[in-house]
Amino acid sequence: MKKSITFLTFFVLVFTSSFNSPVYGFTQTDYCTEGAIVGVVTANDPDADGINNECDLDDDNDGILDIEECTVLTKSV
Repeated sequence: MKKSITFLTFFVLVFTSSFNSPVYGFTQTDYCTEGAIVGVVTANDPDADGINNECDLDDDNDGILDIEECTVLTKSV
């Protein structure tokens, strides 16, 4: 009985840790930084700050937040 419990414990530890391996595709990646490298211009990070545009608060890296740049001014009547 003790031998089977030891084997079961070993099997569970190996089995669960293998799911975190990139071989099985269960690793968690951060889509905000995946493929983005500081100092390297990529398609998703053209300002090369290491944050993909999807998550970048200043995606053109001019020091002005996108929420301030992209607001539409309306004239009140």
